[in-house]
Amino acid sequence: MKFAAGVVALAVLVLAGVAGAAGSSGTIVFAADRAPALTGEVVRIAPDGRTTNLSRSPAQDASPAVSPDAKLVAFSSGRGGKRAEYVVGVDGRGLRRISPFLGAADVNRGPTLTAAWSRDGTSVAVLVTPYAPATSRIYLASPGGGVWRALTRPGDKPLSLVGWSRGGRLAYLSPDTGSVRVIDTRGKVLLDTAGESAWWSPSGRLAIRRSTDVIQVYDARLRRVATVVGNEAAWSAADVLATVSTAGVLRLRRGGASKPAVTRRLERGEPSIEWVGTRRLRYFGPDGWVLVDARTGHTFIAAGAFAVFNSAVSKDGTLAVGEQWNRGTRTLLRSRLGGSTTKLATTDMCGFDGDAWENIQLLPDGSAVFDTAGCLPSADIWSVGAAGGATTQLTKTPADETQPSLSPDGTRIAYSAKLTASRCDGCDETIWVMSSDGSGARALPNGPDRNVNFDDAPSFSPDGNTILFARSGPNDAGLWTVAAAGGAATPLGVKGLYPLWGPAKIVFANLKDGLSVADPDGAHATPLHVDGTPAWSPAGRLAVLRSTAGGALSIYFTDTKRSIPLPAFHSTYHGVGLAWSPDGTRLAFDAADAAGVGDVWTIGADGTGLTRVTHDLGVVGTLSWR
Repeated sequence: MKFAAGVVALAVLVLAGVAGAAGSSGTIVFAADRAPALTGEVVRIAPDGRTTNLSRSPAQDASPAVSPDAKLVAFSSGRGGKRAEYVVGVDGRGLRRISPFLGAADVNRGPTLTAAWSRDGTSVAVLVTPYAPATSRIYLASPGGGVWRALTRPGDKPLSLVGWSRGGRLAYLSPDTGSVRVIDTRGKVLLDTAGESAWWSPSGRLAIRRSTDVIQVYDARLRRVATVVGNEAAWSAADVLATVSTAGVLRLRRGGASKPAVTRRLERGEPSIEWVGTRRLRYFGPDGWVLVDARTGHTFIAAGAFAVFNSAVSKDGTLAVGEQWNRGTRTLLRSRLGGSTTKLATTDMCGFDGDAWENIQLLPDGSAVFDTAGCLPSADIWSVGAAGGATTQLTKTPADETQPSLSPDGTRIAYSAKLTASRCDGCDETIWVMSSDGSGARALPNGPDRNVNFDDAPSFSPDGNTILFARSGPNDAGLWTVAAAGGAATPLGVKGLYPLWGPAKIVFANLKDGLSVADPDGAHATPLHVDGTPAWSPAGRLAVLRSTAGGALSIYFTDTKRSIPLPAFHSTYHGVGLAWSPDGTRLAFDAADAAGVGDVWTIGADGTGLTRVTHDLGVVGTLSWR
């Protein structure tokens, strides 16, 4: 089990399992997206498509940076519930932490870490960007550990690393001050000048975009030697500076300061350019990437991975690996310049939410390193025995299926389904009903009004014949009922969201000050002045899973006004769920642990016997227990 230090504060909790105890029977249904297994990993993929997981943790591992000798990979990880920088061999061996713990692992509360290797591979610069309102700083680390020293002052506000020069100088951007700064390994400022972007040459020259179409060139001693026209720039391995202006004019200058050896007007597009070896460049025009001959300026249509934005190109320009999009399907391509293209991997997990393979970097043997932190898979409905054990996936679609509710007899599940934003932003959210084994799924149609096309948060009546749900849109939100067998829906005439049917009352979010309870027909609504996720016990006792000011969770009982603190947990992006056991002695909840991994847990109504039910599934949203 994984617990943050805060769990120790729960002196009343017994962390041992409670198999066979009261409240451990029945089935729990929940939604999970399997994100800990499918995203947030640093991976090496061989030319034949075989993969090696280098980071190996359910926490978010991201932002890999390969060392100059291609033997080590630095990356950021939230394992153990705390964010830090790590280094591992490209074979997956020798994992070690090279920074102190720098904050919470949760991506919504913790810092972002970005690494840049020195040219000789002896040092790593780490940009630490904390969650607001704290400011960023750059630190110096050693790949072997034991070194951690601040290179910038608290007020410098670096935003991004330009990287290292051959002479061991580090450049970074500070947009808050509108400047490019260069420092040495002691943090001494060697250059501080206005600029928006910068690029190092192999020999230590620095090109800085001062403003639109104005680029200044500095020599290895950081003396300004030229001002040239351009909005984007790239240095070749032979120290040739390529610039492209906003008008699409390409110019090549040896050393960045000579007269242009080649001037070519390209079709105007995004002013993005990079070298493909020393004889060709890639330019992103209105029709995508084109290859440019560096000697003649002639252009050629790029193909395969060379035509993919953000693809990685080998130093000699002969090989590219990149991600191709096609109607929501992603394919990782590997292409030889002027030769064949092979498919290394394919996924439809991400839609248009983000890249499936990010920060791609090529190794000399033709393999590539990347991370999988760029997108989220869709959620599905799962079930598990209350005592834990094997889980069962009940739905398998590209839609987000969440908010499951078991019928009182445990034979049916009502849930909400919506295509993820990547596939259909603004599409209907619909109530579905299926058998508890996942078979016979059918939709309960939405109403005809396109302005209220989100039906969600279903909840069965005590007799199982009726489903209470919320129907909402941009300007309206109300409670409705529908026969579980299907048919026309009926409004209750009550404004609200997230309803839940109890033994005698319903509870819902009243859109004003938290939760309200009412009769099943919506009459006699009474505000509780409590906010959170509610759960009715079989006897009608109401518990609420609340979030504290600091983000930690607690279970609050409305009858006794007492709470069970859960400081080691926080909400997931789909919210959190709470449900009572069939005998009313325990509660199940889902939440993210300190490492940001969502799972199902149970706990006694007296605050004892905290037990983990699922492991690293990425559980999200509400759940149900029968």
